[in-house]
Amino acid sequence: MSELSAPEIEGIYETQMSLEFRVLMQLGCICAVDPTEARRLIQFGSNNMDSYALSQLQFKSVAHQPYLPKQDGVSPIKHIFLYQHSAPNSSRSMWALILGPVKKAYIFVLDTVKTNQVPNMNTLYTAERTAKINLGTDESTLPGQELTWEVAAESEGRAVWRGVQRALQRYRDERCGPTVVALQTALSPAALIALMPGLSDFPLVPLHVRDVETLYNTLE
Repeated sequence: MSELSAPEIEGIYETQMSLEFRVLMQLGCICAVDPTEARRLIQFGSNNMDSYALSQLQFKSVAHQPYLPKQDGVSPIKHIFLYQHSAPNSSRSMWALILGPVKKAYIFVLDTVKTNQVPNMNTLYTAERTAKINLGTDESTLPGQELTWEVAAESEGRAVWRGVQRALQRYRDERCGPTVVALQTALSPAALIALMPGLSDFPLVPLHVRDVETLYNTLE
């Protein structure tokens, strides 16, 4: 740091800043579409009112609009959950996408053959949820009691990734509000986005929980 603060240093320039950082530095946490740009988009009949160029947005202070205000004491940020575990030295893996706000959940089994041997998830989920409540877990901290489960067995990874992205797109189409994706995956966020670009539409928060590699050995 002493070298950077020397009198002859006039400025320090960073050329590898992420696009997200540049946007936050220019717009902050609250922004709005420039009214002139909004009228122009409507005038030209734009069909894409969800994506804007940085120049079309304006900074707004929290005095103009509070940042993510609570509603009835509840945070407006929704949470969904993506799980992935791969068997060591194998192409087999388990994927799960839990969309609590819309009461839907998806399980994808990736194996060499399309054989669905997943037990009844409604029964299994209800039993696990009840067990946690009986052990003293506050029910309000758990996902809702009713989840609609969809299970698919695939033999190609691309089919799994397409399935996850379709489910995320349907979730977005329902406009559930600000949502964070919690990740419990062996793959890094960057690797997941490379496989499923639709994940880049959500903030990703890795959970520091790692399954043991031999988790599914009993299924051999």
